[in-house]
Amino acid sequence: MKFSMPKVSAAAMAAGVVLALSAGSASAVPTFTIDSGAITGTTQLKTGDKFSGTSSELLHTSATGHTGSGWLQISTLDFLGSAVKGFGSALGSYGLYVTFDLADTYVGGGTGINTAGSVSTLTLLNFKVWADPLNNNSFTQASAAGTGTEASISGTSDDILLGYGSLINGVAGFNSLGGAYINAVNTFALCTGAGTAKIGATTVPSADCTSGTGKSFFVDPDPFYTFAFTELNNTTQGLSSNGNLVAITQATGAIDFNSVPEPGSLALFGVGLAGLAASASRRKSSK
Repeated sequence: MKFSMPKVSAAAMAAGVVLALSAGSASAVPTFTIDSGAITGTTQLKTGDKFSGTSSELLHTSATGHTGSGWLQISTLDFLGSAVKGFGSALGSYGLYVTFDLADTYVGGGTGINTAGSVSTLTLLNFKVWADPLNNNSFTQASAAGTGTEASISGTSDDILLGYGSLINGVAGFNSLGGAYINAVNTFALCTGAGTAKIGATTVPSADCTSGTGKSFFVDPDPFYTFAFTELNNTTQGLSSNGNLVAITQATGAIDFNSVPEPGSLALFGVGLAGLAASASRRKSSK
């Protein structure tokens, strides 16, 4: 499942973000419209502000942090806190899901890594958004028993990549009740054709994209949002550990979108842009 976001020049990324930021502050509820006809062949437009569902992942613990992978099975398109009718399990004709890879670095809290109150900084959270045209996938929950069982999906041979994201910044940790959480800001690219994708209005090469179904599915806004926001949370009962393995089950998860980063991430993102600009300037002056 591992992949890399296509490289975009520092100047292009900085310009795109400046345009996004100059367009105004983030809307409280940025909506988007999908057309299920991109998957089913029959036009069906639905508007919402968030995808949500259930998730599982297996974490491998080291002395300094975690690596892992998992899935988010999307069941609901939400709008203002309510499920949009005619989407998800009620629709039944196709499925949507997200696969992801992550890594983090433990920064402190609790009595050590994997303890209540411990906090880590995400160093990787790459994800892919998939359509399952026949709605025939089987989802296996992660398990920490024995040598561990990865969270996996079978029946994926006909599935279509719609879009994908790469980490800007994020945090992960274990709460006071022993549950786990992840919150992240990602860039988001829509597949626009075989070997191409778009991050907002910027076209980028993408070997992972095999068709333009992503662009046909996410129809509004156009250009689509540049950023995605992801969250995964579970209760104490949805977490088990064995040695260096931590399995997370019974988790809820969600993904939504915007044209600007979350307010809390703007400072960190600005630092990143400053670094990109400085790096680009140094490269230009050295030519």
